[in-house]
Parts: sequence; structure tokens; C-alpha cells
Amino acid sequence: MAIAPGPRRWPIVAPLISVLIAFGLWSGYWWWGSGEAQRQVAAARAELTRQGLAIACGSESHGGFPFRFSITCTGPDMAGADGWRASTSVIEVLAQAWNPGHLIFVMTGPLRLTRPDGQIWTISHTAAVASLVVGRVGVQASLLAEQVRASGPAGETLAAGRLNLHVRLPEARFTEGTATSAVADVAVFASALDFSRPGDVPLRVESIEAEATLTALPLVLPGRLADFLRATAAAGAELRLTRFVASAEAVDVEASGNVGLDAAGLPAGRIAMRFNDVKLLISRLAERGLLAPQAADGAAVLVGFLTTAGAAGGKSGPIDLVFRDGSIFWGPFRLASHGPLF
Repeated sequence: MAIAPGPRRWPIVAPLISVLIAFGLWSGYWWWGSGEAQRQVAAARAELTRQGLAIACGSESHGGFPFRFSITCTGPDMAGADGWRASTSVIEVLAQAWNPGHLIFVMTGPLRLTRPDGQIWTISHTAAVASLVVGRVGVQASLLAEQVRASGPAGETLAAGRLNLHVRLPEARFTEGTATSAVADVAVFASALDFSRPGDVPLRVESIEAEATLTALPLVLPGRLADFLRATAAAGAELRLTRFVASAEAVDVEASGNVGLDAAGLPAGRIAMRFNDVKLLISRLAERGLLAPQAADGAAVLVGFLTTAGAAGGKSGPIDLVFRDGSIFWGPFRLASHGPLF
């Protein structure tokens, strides 16, 4: 009598073997990716050091297995060649293992900024989150911080309920011709801003929204601000403000225009500004001592005439903020004079 063959066990263990193989392959990819991320970070840090920005961590750890790559820098300290210094508590860099081109930065404050003259600003905030995407569409970066409070050496403070910044550098600018300049699209949103300084009347800004384009920026950013401004002037860079809307103490303003730097380092351009209530604006300026009481009434009449003359339907017309020959004009008023910016 023939003996019947026993049941085949292969179909039972095949799924387990498949899972183990997949796990082994994924683990291998993760360890390779983690090592590659560490090499890229080391290369970026070396390049920044070469350009004058040294970054050091009190301690550094790597992890995230199995679905993330993560680098945690505790006690980061950044020192610039121009004397600026910054330090904070913790910076954590995260990336999903299947999308390593999208980096998430989580920063735990407070942030301590030391100026070249030794003066210190301390900035506290809830955990701030930044995003950096490098891909075929270019570079996109964003920052979100809430409950921000900056304290200066002279007792001045700047607080914000929410700050949101977005920057986009289209890839096309890196591939056209010799790739000597870049374009950056910038969008900013801020709410619940409070400015105060000892002896001055506090200022409350309910909200600011702005959209702008920076043209002809140098691709290699100089370490010093003066060198950066000189390079942007040489490249013909320009700030094109396409939309600006702000509200402060019942005064609303809209603005748009262009400003650049000439070869001598002087700003040149024009920003058209439109207000909902010119008389209230002049009154606010007088309250802060920016206009003498005797001049406030005359200024309100003159600015009111300039903004309503020729305006259709009683709607207020624009008044320009003009940068020319080392001076800043607001309509017919010279606000300030200055020297070259570099």
C-alpha cells in the first residue's frame, strides 16, 4: 500500500519568509540611508565652515529606525566670521525614509543671539518647525513659530503670536545659462505683534501679510552682510513687493512697488502706499512723538489732500514712499537721510 505524502509546509512559512526578506532589505536600505545622511551633514557643515559659519553640537545622536532618518543636535552653537553668534537648546532634523529630500527641523528654544558688539538678544518660543524641500521643482523652505518673544539688551521687546515664512527658489534659475543669479519668491504672515521700548508708547500690530520677489540674487551668499549687499547691487538685484497688507491700531495700509540698490550702495525705488484713514495715521504718529503736535494738523491736511486729489469715488489714493539719493521721502516729507549700505 502506498503511503500518502504529508502536507506541504512551504505555503505556510512562505509569507513569514517574505516578511523577513522585506525587513532585511528595508533595514539594509535604512542603514545605508542613515550613513549617507550623516555624510551629507558632515559635508554641509564643512562647506559652511569654509564659508565662515562654524556649527558645533554639545552632543549629537542619530536614529529614527525604521521609518525615519533623524539627527538630534543638543546645545548647538553657530558662530559667524563677522562676529555674530547663535545658540539654542536642541535642533532635531527629521526625514521620512521614503522621502529623504524633504527635511523637517524642530527647534527648541530659547534662542540666544550675540551681536559682534557683544549685545545679546534672547528669543523664546514654542517649538518652532521649519521645512526644507530640495527637488526637481527647486528649493522650498518654510518656518512656523508661535508665542515668540524677543528681548533686547536695552529692555526693548518684540512679541508675536504667530510667525510664518515661506521661500521658494525655482530650479529654472539654476539651469539657465551660467547660473550666476537666483530668484526667490517670499511670503510672510505675522499676527499679534507687540513692540515696546522703555520710554516709548507700545505699538500693537494686529497682522502683516506680504508677498515679494527678490531678483538677481547671488547664488554664492557672502558671509558678511555688507558683502552680500555689495554682491546684490552688482547683480542688479531688486525687491518687488507685489502685496503688502497690515493693520495696526485701526490703521490699515496696503503697499506695492520696487526697491533696489544702486552701485553706490544707496536704495533706489518707490513703494506706493494706501491708507484707510490718513488723519488717524497722523494722529498715531504724533502720539509717538514722530510728529510735533503743531505739525500734525498741517501734515494731516496736506497728506489728505494728496491722497484724495483725483481719486475716484472718494476712495483714498496712494502716497509714495520714495528712496532716492540717500534719503527716504514719504510724499512731500523727508523722513531720513543715510549713507551707503555697504
